[in-house]
Amino acid sequence: MSVLRASPRSPAGFGTPKDGDIEQAAFFPLPDALKLLGELDSATQRDPIVGCLPGAIAPGTTWLYRNRGKEETLVARW
Repeated sequence: MSVLRASPRSPAGFGTPKDGDIEQAAFFPLPDALKLLGELDSATQRDPIVGCLPGAIAPGTTWLYRNRGKEETLVARW
């Protein structure tokens, strides 16, 4: 596993995120990444990436959800 830690004080030449909320990025083998992503509570965050990474869903697919409170229901995907 490779781990990259980026901070605003990184040395010149090291890519740093523009978003100050990002403190750490980690790289995982695909099976481990899918397992971790599959644990996300939000379907709108979880389902597209978990479908796309292993190739089950084509990149660029549009996902349409209906949100009612905390309930997220997939309405259509094309």
